[in-house]
Amino acid sequence: MADLFKRDEQTIRKHINNVVKENEVDRDINTQFLRVEVPFYSLDIIISVGYRVKSQHGVYFYKRASKILKEYMFKDMR
Repeated sequence: MADLFKRDEQTIRKHINNVVKENEVDRDINTQFLRVEVPFYSLDIIISVGYRVKSQHGVYFYKRASKILKEYMFKDMR
């Protein structure tokens, strides 16, 4: 995620911890550890962090994600 949003890992960890602390997502069902003990996060956590990160890539991410969600919602209403 640090590469995706062009922020340092500490900032990403802070956002992940806040997402979990605020009960936006459940860490247990959205995080998986493989043999190398590196956490892999679900799309729910990636999206939540994307909406919180303040960077050019974060802005692009949430604008694009919002556009796709709006298109999907309106398509479903037709």
